[in-house]
Amino acid sequence: MAGVNPNIIGLEVMILNEGEDPLRLEMISITIPAGQEGEHTLSNNPNLPDPEYDRKSGWVVSRSGNTFRLTPPSKGIVDPFSFSLSGIQVNDTQGDVPVTIIEASPPAPKVEDSETYYLKKKKFDFPVTNFHACPPSLYDRDECVTLFWTCTPQGREGEYSYSVHSDTWQSDDCLNTGSCCTCDDGEKGILTGKLQKTTVFELDVIKKDSDGRLYKAERLHTTVHVFVPKISQNSSRSVYLRGRIVILNWLAFNADRCAVQFDGKTIDENAPTDTYRMGYVLAPPDQSGTHRVDLIAYGRSGVTATWTFLGVEIKAGLGDDVNLPTPSRPMSVAVTPDSSLALVTDRIVGQIFVIEISTLKVERIEVAGTPHCTIAITPDGQIALATRWYNNGVSVINIAQRNLGGSIYIGISPRGIAVTPDGTQALVANYKSHDVAVIDLKLRQTIARVPIGPPVGTNELGYSIVAITPDGKLAFVSYINANTVTVLDLENRQVKPPPISIGDRPRGIVITPDGMLALVLTQTFVAVIDVATQKVEPTTIPCGQNCTGIAIPPEGGAAFVTDAGTGANYGSLKIIDIAGRKALPEDISLFTSDPMGIAISADKNHDQYLTVIATFEGVSVW
Repeated sequence: MAGVNPNIIGLEVMILNEGEDPLRLEMISITIPAGQEGEHTLSNNPNLPDPEYDRKSGWVVSRSGNTFRLTPPSKGIVDPFSFSLSGIQVNDTQGDVPVTIIEASPPAPKVEDSETYYLKKKKFDFPVTNFHACPPSLYDRDECVTLFWTCTPQGREGEYSYSVHSDTWQSDDCLNTGSCCTCDDGEKGILTGKLQKTTVFELDVIKKDSDGRLYKAERLHTTVHVFVPKISQNSSRSVYLRGRIVILNWLAFNADRCAVQFDGKTIDENAPTDTYRMGYVLAPPDQSGTHRVDLIAYGRSGVTATWTFLGVEIKAGLGDDVNLPTPSRPMSVAVTPDSSLALVTDRIVGQIFVIEISTLKVERIEVAGTPHCTIAITPDGQIALATRWYNNGVSVINIAQRNLGGSIYIGISPRGIAVTPDGTQALVANYKSHDVAVIDLKLRQTIARVPIGPPVGTNELGYSIVAITPDGKLAFVSYINANTVTVLDLENRQVKPPPISIGDRPRGIVITPDGMLALVLTQTFVAVIDVATQKVEPTTIPCGQNCTGIAIPPEGGAAFVTDAGTGANYGSLKIIDIAGRKALPEDISLFTSDPMGIAISADKNHDQYLTVIATFEGVSVW
């Protein structure tokens, strides 16, 4: 766009996501050559105008000379974003000005993609200085826009006339009938036909040749975007706990709000437009059978788009109980990456149980001499690592062979264990030696012990659980007796002070799949830590009376918390809506006492993810 002065222009830059997923970029830079006279520079002034944009959009745009740096919202690029540059003094040399756009993806690995576009500088005596549509964008179909253009004094001379059209609309047939538009028409505006989609309009500058025949001398373009609601084709649903919990992941473009319907009945008319990363937690009515879930996206003008998720099957009854050999007291559980097996530790006998999930068949691996605490499985599903509380080691279990593959000494009273995402190392929180042991899984030996607590021999005991971020850079370790969480830099194997105060005996930690949040389980609530800043949110989420275990589904969205309750009460499962920072009002009764460990499968099994819960009385598979 431009003003009446042909050498003073304004530019509007629009960023669009034309895909089906949120476009996640760390940064976009736009460079427009300026600072000297020339055919490939826009202005002699090296400093272009400061950008004008909506500060509430979540974007940050800054300028340095002739380069603009754009930082998208953390949720990714979903809806259109634009910024404008007003009052650019264009130099006099005709030519093409290259505009270089660089897109940088998030780190690990960081990838840059560069593209060059061109601004065409016309001759100083070009007859038109401005061609644009008003409004520049539409938010509904079947609406019109008005096309305007501005002429120079030369453009008003009799040798010029004008024609406006698109591929589906033409105001007048100038070349064939001579019914052309004038500069006065451009100033008054030409109303278009009703638009059904994004449309490119063209303004032809018409002249006469020596024989008096009309011909097209130049052509200008302007684009009108029609933004109507659209729901990503990659929207999905995940089913847990026999249909009692459904997590919906969707992305609605160009929408102000969404509504969720269950079997045709609206259950939420103000749902968010983007649950792609955090998920939307749905607790359907307890009605056995297959049910329908619909999503309706509402645009700015009321126009809608609808998406129907795959049917949700709700199964009657509770989880399937697994018959374990006696005596046994299950404590911790882990599921193999292919979701075929669950491995369970025993708190009173030296044994590991291997459960074939499809048949509930149980095999026992004897590890003589000591019970085990927590258990973790490597990403390739080859080995399991179980901490031994009383003899200060880790048992290495060959899963395929169902045997003990060795033992690793690590520290005093090891408890929590986690494997790095690349499967090369394991971290163990040592309860009494106040350190974290680092195990090289190829060498199967301890290669470092990182002190993170008070000196050995003091009464401040209790480093218990460790969790590693998906990028493998940080570990969060709970200190149950000090009511804190310590952050460990894994690259340097150093503590990042100070400890994070949590309260109420933190006993479990999980990291959300996107690596943005750490959820810390205490006896009665869940605390939320921002991983990037290592700051804890002031508001906690109540989870029960005696919470014991926590797990997050692979799709994110929710956290499942086991609550042992008090006295003779049965244990229960509390569902935490992470995005809403709240617990669902209805607990799921387990009808068993003292639930301890919980794990969720990584792959769907028969259209549902499986949840395995270890309790004082046994193991159940949901």
